[in-house]
Amino acid sequence: MDRHQEDPSMVLEENELRWAYDIKEAIDDSTHLAPVSDLECVQWAIATVDQQNLDEVLDKVHKLQCFREQYSFENVRAGSSPNAIDRCVKEGVELLSGYVRDQQPGHLVTIDHMASQGHYLIVWDRAKFSPSKVRSEADWRIYQGCTYNIFMILNSNVRAIREGIAVILECEGMGYLNYDNQFEERRVTELFNYYPFKTQEFFFLHTPTVAIFLWKAVNRFLTDKFKKSVKLDATVDGLDGKRIDSLFNMPTFEDAQDRLLIRLEEYLRERLEHQVHYKMPPKPPPVAEDDEAAEVAANGPIDDFAAAMASEFDDLEEEEEDEELALPEDLSVPMQETMVQDYEEEKKYELPAQATGAKDFVDGTAGGAPINDFAAAMAAEFEDELADCEEDDELEEEPIPKGPPNDGVAADAGQQDEFAAAMAAEFAAEFGEEFDEDDDDL
Repeated sequence: MDRHQEDPSMVLEENELRWAYDIKEAIDDSTHLAPVSDLECVQWAIATVDQQNLDEVLDKVHKLQCFREQYSFENVRAGSSPNAIDRCVKEGVELLSGYVRDQQPGHLVTIDHMASQGHYLIVWDRAKFSPSKVRSEADWRIYQGCTYNIFMILNSNVRAIREGIAVILECEGMGYLNYDNQFEERRVTELFNYYPFKTQEFFFLHTPTVAIFLWKAVNRFLTDKFKKSVKLDATVDGLDGKRIDSLFNMPTFEDAQDRLLIRLEEYLRERLEHQVHYKMPPKPPPVAEDDEAAEVAANGPIDDFAAAMASEFDDLEEEEEDEELALPEDLSVPMQETMVQDYEEEKKYELPAQATGAKDFVDGTAGGAPINDFAAAMAAEFEDELADCEEDDELEEEPIPKGPPNDGVAADAGQQDEFAAAMAAEFAAEFGEEFDEDDDDL
């Protein structure tokens, strides 16, 4: 057995695994996407399992591959050699170090794996960030390379991907020099919106006005799901009014940076090892399609009329399960005998061989649960009547006579066709105020 199958941090839920196989097969069948590792397929699956929009996933996979190509970042997948892993680790550490030590010292405070909760915590100090230091393409390669490798670290195993990232953003001392609108737009739209990850919580600490302005400026680029994880002006127990970096920069700021880079190299290697060696468990069997949602997914959506008929047929089917027909007590004996006779004839009724349209209702392919032949014949007749009504929509009727306005009638041709408007006007003229009084009962 693959050692990853026994690792509790690499256990998949069945719906995640099934969706991961759908993604993997679609990527393998595509003509413009490079192959991806099983771990990457699992990461995409967990991040999108609630929506399961395959076209959107494939589009983001493509954009992420274009991002790596744009900045010439290496990547590893199943079958990559140990040397390839070493090269990726070396490149990642160089980018992380270039950011932490040189470009934005103090901005990244810490990244820690919270083993008991199964997720990663990342702490930023926004007051230490200077967008003016990210101008040239070389600067952007360091910034986005650091961001990309941090994303991989924060999603290094299946449980961490599922639990989501916990983010703390220290904002005390932040000013307008720490914010640039053009920088934020490129940062978010170039990678942030395409990389598959989940956010558990996002806390702003000691939030000044400029931080709130920053949030309002960038949240239009972010997903609704991410926005729900954000809490402005949050608090952390034990700080007692101090900045959060004071808990980590000990004994010195330089010592804290050294410890951070050592941890990041370990986390990154773990991620890349999983990316090369992890294999998904066998594909689970298909789900039994015995519910209404699965039937609609298989046969396509139906219109309101067909849905109403299907609901009535379901009621008929439930009635047929009763051994005896329930009859009102106030009916005369001859009338009761007639109804029982009609009921028995309906149950014995068989569709002619040429009634193919009605037979679709019997086996359920027309939508709804399977029904008996008599009810199917009625359903087919209803559909024919519906088709006749749709033909009426194409008729050109006489212009609608002008008259006093009626709140219950929309005679504007832009809201309904001329035939329907004419019928509505005639109905209103005949019944007058009774139309409004009985509206709630219609």
